[in-house]
Amino acid sequence: MRTTLSWGLALVAVLAPLSSPGQTVRSTVRGWEQASHIIVPQCRGYPVVRGNPDLVWTEVKAHVEITGRTASTVLQFELANRGARPAEAVIVLPIPDGATVGGFDFSGVATEPSAELLPRNRARAVYRDIVAKLRDPALLEFAGQRLLKSSVFPVPARGVQSIRIRYEEILGGDGQRVDYTLLRSAALDAAVPWNITVDVNHDLASSAIYSPTHTLVHHPRDPVTRARHVSVIDPATPGAFQLSVLLEESGLAASLFAYPDPTVPSDDASGGYFLFMAAAPEQGSEVIPREVTLVIDRSGSMAGAKLDQAMCAAAEVLARLGDDERFNLITYSNTARCFAPAPVPVSTGRAAALEWIRGVQPAGGTNISDALFEALRQPHDERFVPIVLFLTDGLPTLGRRQEGEIHELVRLANRHDRRIYTFGVGVDVNAPLLDRLSADTRAVSTYVLPGARVDTAVAALARRLHGPVLRNAVIRTLDAQGRESTQLLSELLPHRLPDLYAGEQLVVLGQYHRSAPLTIQVHGDAATGRRVFSYPLELHRASTTNAFVPRLWASRRIAQLTEVIRQSGVATTTVGPDRELVDEILRLSTRYGILTEYTAFLAQEGTDLSNWSAVNDLCSANYSLRAIQTRSGLGAVNQGCNYNDMRSQLQLNLRNGYWGSTLERVEHDRVQQIADGAFLRRGEQWLDTRAFGGSTAVSIDETVEFASPRYFELLDRMVEEHRQAAMSLRGRTVIRVDGRNVLLQQGKQDGC
Repeated sequence: MRTTLSWGLALVAVLAPLSSPGQTVRSTVRGWEQASHIIVPQCRGYPVVRGNPDLVWTEVKAHVEITGRTASTVLQFELANRGARPAEAVIVLPIPDGATVGGFDFSGVATEPSAELLPRNRARAVYRDIVAKLRDPALLEFAGQRLLKSSVFPVPARGVQSIRIRYEEILGGDGQRVDYTLLRSAALDAAVPWNITVDVNHDLASSAIYSPTHTLVHHPRDPVTRARHVSVIDPATPGAFQLSVLLEESGLAASLFAYPDPTVPSDDASGGYFLFMAAAPEQGSEVIPREVTLVIDRSGSMAGAKLDQAMCAAAEVLARLGDDERFNLITYSNTARCFAPAPVPVSTGRAAALEWIRGVQPAGGTNISDALFEALRQPHDERFVPIVLFLTDGLPTLGRRQEGEIHELVRLANRHDRRIYTFGVGVDVNAPLLDRLSADTRAVSTYVLPGARVDTAVAALARRLHGPVLRNAVIRTLDAQGRESTQLLSELLPHRLPDLYAGEQLVVLGQYHRSAPLTIQVHGDAATGRRVFSYPLELHRASTTNAFVPRLWASRRIAQLTEVIRQSGVATTTVGPDRELVDEILRLSTRYGILTEYTAFLAQEGTDLSNWSAVNDLCSANYSLRAIQTRSGLGAVNQGCNYNDMRSQLQLNLRNGYWGSTLERVEHDRVQQIADGAFLRRGEQWLDTRAFGGSTAVSIDETVEFASPRYFELLDRMVEEHRQAAMSLRGRTVIRVDGRNVLLQQGKQDGC
């Protein structure tokens, strides 16, 4: 049986005066005397009395529908009782401020359910009460949010209870952008995946759907409703799910996220970090035709499946080109052979090209330099976007073989600014060479790992390169008086903008040095000629809720600095990395809790961050051995994969995942990225990385007992600063408050 409550009549909003700090908080969750468990869907099920059977989530589904500027969220939970006795549970669900609940039901035999929707002030007392009673700070991650509290409901012994909750809300945003947040724990030990899907309905025409927290899969539009459908690719990704929808408008739609940070240089401490996003509509944009040259390695090592798949990839690329576009084919081994002396129209050359590639036979060595030279020296019609797809499975064995020589050849020969998209097939490739060829030409590199298909990788990129709408883009900044200025923004990443394709988004991160209004202009070549798109922006609206912005910028900056060190290996006389570059990488890594294969030792027990010189020595040794000396093989390809992931990173990486030296997936749980800070695990303590000073040990300025009046006073302060999640870590925790180190004496409980 399914019991359902219609919230239109039965939902009660309970208001109560706020308890003053220091007073004992009266129990506000009625029904605890009957309940055996308190269930927080974002976290876990808490037994009220130790020894009670465990209640665990076996499945969580969230479906969101965004229509106009409103959102409807449906949460479906499966709650399992692993014990031999029935359980009586009560749900305490943090929900966004301003949300209204439209439905709550569960299966099984029970009395009619009831609930209270608690406003923020009343919810604050509930947070305190639960945390103090259960001696577990995890719920404090959601302090400051409203709460939904259900009546007691049964969970049968060794059985499952299904629960469904629906709520609606008006979405905030900025200008043509609407923002949605689904509250969820950022704890790395959160064990239950959340399957999240989102429909953006047809009456909200959108240029882009972007999440800074979770990687999305974009599914085909509904053929009837024209709704856009996306889902989270990895349900185990921790943290709140944030989604922004950029509304469609003529030209390019754009928006800005800003985070204030007084440490960014400025005249009046009004600087910070920004994320600028621009997007072209998925449909209706006037696109620039492409000129695609596919360059395929036909050396002896390509014999068999690799060459067969490469030929299939060539056929796939030709099939995706429009009749009004152009192409050429080049194969190479000891020498390079061209299908045509210059790119030809697809309409007249496709059939002959398909016949030509059937005759390609593998033999000989790998003359990368001649192949690149032939591709770049072709004549070019400026009406087309010039693209080179370059495939190789080996190191250069003929022609120019040194990295530096090949880079110089490309620099001199690429007079038409062709984009070189490289594909490294297998691991016997010079990864730093391929990465630089792409990065220097507004392109990206792709690695086809052993066991993967070449044609699948090429087809995936070809789909992304469909419909270029803006090329040769640059950003310029105007002050409030309309004068161009180079002093307002700095440290832009990427420094050189890629081409923008229909349905894709351009995401630029950087620092701003004044909160005064400014205008960002995007200049670029469109199908109709040179275009300028202007976007007036209000930086005074910067918010600490946008803590993802500086962390994403730091990730890209670490990638940029790492690549400088990696490319220094081109010179055979290089003996080690520049210590200043390593120092900045370490500073960003510790400040934001970002680990790479070179800095993973920071999370290890015994690493003394106060001995900065020794830390720099160890990090420099890692960079020397791996980034500088390792140019090919597994250990080079994994670095190439990590570099490409970080240099254009769009989502947070809370688990600090990266590819290890044998292409295994590595994650770290001894570093926790929280709000705008980072915490390292040392013994039974979590330490704010900003707490380390010049001594060998972190000095403590104040000790605060768990659930004391001072503890909750600090909580109120942290809620105001959107840093309350720092108090949700289990175990003794050192946080940084007003330049002082505060030790929170809180116990360690089981994970979420």
